[in-house]
Amino acid sequence: MARRHLLIILVLCWPASLWADAPEAWIHGRWELIEDPDGNPRDWLEFLPNGDVFNIWQDGTRIGGFYVVTHYDVKAVFTIDGRDLLTTFFFNTDRNELRIVTSATGRESVYRKLPVP
Repeated sequence: MARRHLLIILVLCWPASLWADAPEAWIHGRWELIEDPDGNPRDWLEFLPNGDVFNIWQDGTRIGGFYVVTHYDVKAVFTIDGRDLLTTFFFNTDRNELRIVTSATGRESVYRKLPVP
């Protein structure tokens, strides 16, 4: 299963990763959903230095995945109920917000990086 995820990331993100700065330490840490016009419950993203990412729901459920940072965006693949979900987050110039456009409504949700305790 992990090999399949790695293959998906390599196929979808490899060309973009040629221009990526490494390491991208600014992405590491926890990000909180601060704005969601669709009214979804608050959740968090946690990006680890090893390339793993977790989407953490309010009830404590953790959905795992992998991510790649490029000059323009952050691409992540999450596995939910055995299905892979490719997501793209766009960061602002200060690199303290991530924006994602939902496929269902086309509205933009915003995650903000939490300070390190």
